Formats: sequence, C-alpha cells, structure tokens
Amino acid sequence: MRLFVAVDLSPETRAEVGDVQEKLEVALSNGRRLPRINWVNPEAAHVTLQFLGETPEPHLTRIINTLGAQRLADRPFEVTWGVLGTFPDARKPRVLWVGATTEAHQLSALALIVRERLTAVGVEDDARAFRAHVTIARVKDPGAAVNWSHVLSTVQITPTVTRVDHVTLYHSQLSPKGSRYTAIATFQL
Repeated sequence: MRLFVAVDLSPETRAEVGDVQEKLEVALSNGRRLPRINWVNPEAAHVTLQFLGETPEPHLTRIINTLGAQRLADRPFEVTWGVLGTFPDARKPRVLWVGATTEAHQLSALALIVRERLTAVGVEDDARAFRAHVTIARVKDPGAAVNWSHVLSTVQITPTVTRVDHVTLYHSQLSPKGSRYTAIATFQL
C-alpha cells in the first residue's frame, strides 16, 4: 500500500486553491511554448506531513496504533495560507505550491512528531526537510520564455484559514487519471 500522513484543508482553502489554479492558467496562456502542467484536484489538496511510500499491509496495524497511541499535539491550531511559490526555484519549477503565512512552525512540529513516531516503529524516514505547503501543480515542462517569478507575482491569492484538529493516514492509488486518496484512519490532535 502506498501511504502518507496528511493534514486536510478547509473547504475555503480548497476553493482558493482552485481559484489560484485558474488564475495561473490564464497568466501562463500567452507564452511561445506553453508549459505542461498537471494540476492537483483542489478537493484532494492536502499538506503531506510524512510520505511512507509502499508499505506492506501487515505493517498497517502497527502504524495506526503508533499514530493513535497518544495525542499528536497539545491543542488544535489554525494555519493561514496566502503565498505562492515553486520548488526547487522559479527558473525551472517542478512544483507550484501555496504556502503557510502563519503557524508554519506548528505544522513543522506536527510533522516532526509524526516522523519520530513512525521512525520508532521501523518506517523509513523520507529524509526531506518539511516545508509547510500545499502542492497545487506539478510542472512537466516549464515552457519557453516563461518568467515564472513574474507570473507568480501577478496572481493574487486571498488568504484562507485551515483549522488543524486532526491528521489522516491515506492510501494513495496511482492511475492514468491521477492519484486517488482513500482515508484509512484519522487521529485527533
């Protein structure tokens, strides 16, 4: 099973992700060679805290028990989303994202707790540094003569808030039509 642990977004944040994607499509529509982009379905957008990858099904019970053994945080918190960015950089982006403008440190702390608990039961650490972001698109080809920094600066994002009161363990199934996510378990903060 291909698994990951994530924070779900508020309906308002998911709606804003869709609006931002539409604005980006318009802003990118007048280049010499248009970029090829796979847009994330806004209804499936989330914050990945830990990617577990392919995990043998017999390990699932241990993972669920470990994440549910005790609370993952002292209390729920709210994150504001309001900035656009790219990975690795704006010259040749591979990922477009919406980032946290408040409480990114709380998300980082939550990701660290999840990572530590899972590592303690033998889940391999994915070793990537956590950055509080929501992937909104994957860039397959950045196009020709696209000034990505300029494009991102022209797209207005309306800040939205997501209340983080739980995390979810998801099963990800890949298909030609995109990934399908199925919630396996939810853990309250």
